[in-house]
Amino acid sequence: MPHRRTVAVAAIAAIAVAVGASAIYAAVMSPRSPSAACIGDYQHVVEGNDALKGFAVLVDEELPAGAVDRGHVPGQPPQAYSGEFVSGHVRGYISPIAVSGPDRPAMNAAAASLGYPIGSFPLVPLVGPVVQHNPGLLELYVTEATFKSTTGLESWLAMKKASFVDAGYAVSPAPDPRIALSTTGVMGPSDGLHEKILTFDVANGPTALELDFQGGTDLSADHVASVVTAAIDRFANDCTP
Repeated sequence: MPHRRTVAVAAIAAIAVAVGASAIYAAVMSPRSPSAACIGDYQHVVEGNDALKGFAVLVDEELPAGAVDRGHVPGQPPQAYSGEFVSGHVRGYISPIAVSGPDRPAMNAAAASLGYPIGSFPLVPLVGPVVQHNPGLLELYVTEATFKSTTGLESWLAMKKASFVDAGYAVSPAPDPRIALSTTGVMGPSDGLHEKILTFDVANGPTALELDFQGGTDLSADHVASVVTAAIDRFANDCTP
């Protein structure tokens, strides 16, 4: 499966300064300690939603232990999240139009020109005519990350917020009262050929759930509201201490 970047690391570290402007949504719920049986199941919170009908599983893997430390600045004191990461998982989905639609030959040619092998799925994040011709949702990544304490998780979320604000991303009012931060942007130049991205981060006790929506220029919080609401509700209610 060809990737321009490691999806798992990009999702959990949220260091989007390397790929362009982004959207972040961070929601913090009442502190709870999810049971061990629930940890690792959160990546399935979006499955069965009509908005993802026909989407294929693009990636399904554990997060590397050092993923959350990629935001650490050398020479600076380590933040609370450093060393507090316990476990995590990322599960990614891709639209059928991106896998077998009319723009797939062009995507294969672009991947080959960059030295990537041609496989079952196209090179991601998607770039080119497939983004231009399909203004809606094209990719979704669901990440679950658990820390030793809420202190570690809150420190990590603060690092993510600072990274995006420092990069100059516009902060806008949150579209849901449970969402504490929202910014928006594009994964590269705003030329209609690079994906727009919306990312939602929800905290429940020491565990975070991140939803990364990527797609064409019309992608908006309104378009993915049903997926986000259902995922937040399930994340908040499915697990008991």
